[in-house]
Amino acid sequence: MNEKGEIVAVGGLWTAKYDGKDHLSGGAEDSRVSMKRIDAYTTEMTEGTPGRPLSIFRQVVSKDGKTLTITRKTEGQDVVDDMVHDRQ
Repeated sequence: MNEKGEIVAVGGLWTAKYDGKDHLSGGAEDSRVSMKRIDAYTTEMTEGTPGRPLSIFRQVVSKDGKTLTITRKTEGQDVVDDMVHDRQ
């Protein structure tokens, strides 16, 4: 995250604000990413093309700030990926 509160991808070329709008993601010509803040602990990022979300990521930080849980749902798949990161 930069000083403007924008997410900058590590190893990628895109920058996006938490405004829920599509932003170019630097991948294929029409690939987009949108981000929105759900509440103080939760954000959601959608990757895809205009009008067609491909993956939705929900990131939740625990209230004590020690655990980050990322859930990914990909279009057309019944599998939901959960990643849990604990601060040590």
